[in-house]
Amino acid sequence: MEEIIRKLKLLQNEYYAKISEAKEILGKNGNSPTWEEGVCWQRAAEICSEIINQTANGTAERWKEKQDKCEERIREIDRAIHADTARRAGAKKDPAGTAASGENAADGETTSFRARGEISDETIRTWFDYPLDHGFDKVAGMEELKKLLTDCVSAAGMNRLNQRLRMSRVRSYFFFGLPGCGKTYIVEAFAYELKKKGYTFMSLTGGQIHSQWQGIAEQTVETAFLMAEEKAPCIIFIDEIESVCRSRTEGNLAAHVQHTTTAFLNAYNRLKKSEKQVIFIGATNYPSLVDAAMMDRVSLIEVGLPDLAALVHKLRIELDDILQLEDGLTYEMLAGKCEGYSYRDVEHMLDVLKNEISHELLVRYDGNDDAAADALESGEYRLTRELFEKALNDPASKPSDKGAVRREIDRWRQEVTQR
Repeated sequence: MEEIIRKLKLLQNEYYAKISEAKEILGKNGNSPTWEEGVCWQRAAEICSEIINQTANGTAERWKEKQDKCEERIREIDRAIHADTARRAGAKKDPAGTAASGENAADGETTSFRARGEISDETIRTWFDYPLDHGFDKVAGMEELKKLLTDCVSAAGMNRLNQRLRMSRVRSYFFFGLPGCGKTYIVEAFAYELKKKGYTFMSLTGGQIHSQWQGIAEQTVETAFLMAEEKAPCIIFIDEIESVCRSRTEGNLAAHVQHTTTAFLNAYNRLKKSEKQVIFIGATNYPSLVDAAMMDRVSLIEVGLPDLAALVHKLRIELDDILQLEDGLTYEMLAGKCEGYSYRDVEHMLDVLKNEISHELLVRYDGNDDAAADALESGEYRLTRELFEKALNDPASKPSDKGAVRREIDRWRQEVTQR
């Protein structure tokens, strides 16, 4: 109950902050509606939905009224932007042909003109600029998962066989699991192996798409899938997919969120019908928030907490080139004490450990930076079991509470199994 109350308070604070931000933007733009203001109202409407779904009776009714006011303001802004766009389009058609184009418009013009929904070439280029620098050989542990994905890579290269068997050329995978467990890292390795088969890789995040003004978010989704078709064979990876394909069974879902989900599913269906050689990959920490219609179209891949081999690898790459371990101490021993940690938990713990090492060295060598660094390089100073355990027991190293997310994933997994 305390956790729910704390979360509701945070949501309420965010709601009022977004309303204040929207009013501030409106004032700065001379009371002219812009999509920047609209995005604030969109987020405010989503917050109302979250609060309504966690409260009841009078409280829920009050927040439903607030959500309705948010939705009305969103519609007002949308009408104003469309009217402004139509006016400018008419101006560009004057007989003298002297009207300014969007690029040559006067300085200081409000961004409502940009809200016409065009996705710039620069934005599209960023989708293809994602660096891939490691394959499965750089992923420690996760043997069962790597075997599964290696088979997927092999299957993707069997073009004649797949065609003979009339198998769909569009393949879809959905990675889910607790936060900080390496989903993105394993997806990157998967994509790296596929690139060696001639695939192009493009990457977007659901958060980036979702944070845009209504209409633009939908067009971004549609453009992304069209680009995947055009660049085939292609991999399209969307992280935080729950932001763009939200479950429509949620109560009081904001209108623009529903529209984005519908656009996403329509774009995906068109991709499937295109029969282009495209691999779709989605990832999320919260699979229960993703629309069931999408979940029925993908292969589900769970990424769990790192096993012992993965933890050993993580600790080794973080520490092996900066210090030595005391005699008798091994990375396997250190990893064994990190059971139940995510990669993110390990990184937080290592930050604490490095601060402890720095403090101990500076005390030992009277604040002499060179002497302290030399002691690390030469092996004169080594990591002890006692210091590692001290860092591990520091409150700042405490693993994140995964209970709520784990329970939600378990509940969702059970529902999927029973379908």
